[in-house]
Amino acid sequence: MNRNTKPEISVIIPVYNAEKWISRCLESIIKQTFKNFEVIIVNDASQDKSFEIVKQYILKDDRIIIINKEKNEGTMSARESGYIKAKGKYIIFSDADDYFPQNAFQILYDTIITDKSDIVFGGYTIINNNMSQKNIIRYIPTNSSSEEIQNLFLEQKIPYTLWGNIYSTNLFKNHPIVSYSGITNAEDRMLFIQLISYAKKSSSTHHSCYCYYLNKESNSYPKISNRILKNIIFSNDWCYQYLTEKNVNPKYITKYHLYRIRYLMEIGYKFSDILSITSLEKTIYSLTSVYNNTNFIFSIHYLLLQKIKIYPKWYSHLKKLYYKLL
Repeated sequence: MNRNTKPEISVIIPVYNAEKWISRCLESIIKQTFKNFEVIIVNDASQDKSFEIVKQYILKDDRIIIINKEKNEGTMSARESGYIKAKGKYIIFSDADDYFPQNAFQILYDTIITDKSDIVFGGYTIINNNMSQKNIIRYIPTNSSSEEIQNLFLEQKIPYTLWGNIYSTNLFKNHPIVSYSGITNAEDRMLFIQLISYAKKSSSTHHSCYCYYLNKESNSYPKISNRILKNIIFSNDWCYQYLTEKNVNPKYITKYHLYRIRYLMEIGYKFSDILSITSLEKTIYSLTSVYNNTNFIFSIHYLLLQKIKIYPKWYSHLKKLYYKLL
């Protein structure tokens, strides 16, 4: 692509200490059958050789540019730096340790043009460290409304992940997007909730358009800590407040509240080391207000998470209850 040619697609990749994987990601992008794109690498103050590796690719391909941040501000802030600078009509997000099938951009681009959608959700392939694969299809009826997408999200028929989809840049340019620095976990949900609230039409393709690599060393791989819990609580509470202020359907607000409780219960199920965090109770009560009924309920359920191994039957019954409520 000539530097003077306006790209159709802007690919945004936050990078932090990704020297082991960034080459694979960029190679998969360079080899796309669709050629009219730009790649915006946001180097979030990496401490390894990520920046040097990306610079070598810039010398070989003028479609690749880099934003070099001197201070690490987290994935959410890095993405914001990317979409503010984006020149393309459409935006695709990627994590630095993932990659794309060769025809992914062409499929997503053709679908969003044909369906005249604001968002197209692509299928994706989960690849474990042992290289076993699992294909996931996100089925979205053509012309789905914002509320329909929100319900699919709450019913766990689509994940809140940003990658693997294509978005109209107008969603970012024509609407206020709230972003925070320092948020590195559950930050996808905060941007996702905003984008689907602005999207008038959404659709999907059954083709796999993204390879999600379950990498134990990346920020996205499941692990738990007080910092991550704090990020998750902040994200959940922020989304709840955002939806409330948007005056969306009260039934949807209730559904989202039940969803976030269920999500936290599932964290307790997945991460056994949650029980080893001795300061958890103190952390929870310092982060939530017992005077606010919603957050008080949150506190109670967090405390129940600590007892899962001791009272596994309680967890099983509670989980069934919340699935029925949803």
